[in-house]
Amino acid sequence: MPICKTCGHKTGFLDVVDGECRRCRRQASEVDQRATEGTAMARKAYIDRIVVTTETAHNLPISRRLGIVSAERVFGLNAFKDMFVAVRDMVGGKSVTLEQAFQDARRDALEDLRARAADLGADAVVGIAFTHAQVAAGAINSAMVMVAVTGTAVTLEPSQAATAP
Repeated sequence: MPICKTCGHKTGFLDVVDGECRRCRRQASEVDQRATEGTAMARKAYIDRIVVTTETAHNLPISRRLGIVSAERVFGLNAFKDMFVAVRDMVGGKSVTLEQAFQDARRDALEDLRARAADLGADAVVGIAFTHAQVAAGAINSAMVMVAVTGTAVTLEPSQAATAP
């Protein structure tokens, strides 16, 4: 009977591949997967801190530009909220409903942008810009609003990437 070189367990001939039993190969695979997930999570947490509207900054030594990243959020208000927004439009004043919808859309779009940049292996996103546009919807006198954010995904100098704010 073959013996696993990792754990020393006696196993069948069909279970051994490159001297390791099925259980040791599965454990090694799980460890590799956790390490990969941990690296991706660390990169995402790091990129959450570095998103700037300028193309350069004195404390961001950019080593490589990976490309443009973008994210969009399209939102609409339900008919009940649309009615109150229309009344607010006629009488004037601040529309808390629309402000909250825009804030939520910007936050969600920025979160998607960070995730897409992290997927590219970016350390930061520079030169971000927000765009807003009205999108026609199916109902009469109804519209949806799109919030788009774009930026350039970059990597930083290796010696500086760990210490950047």
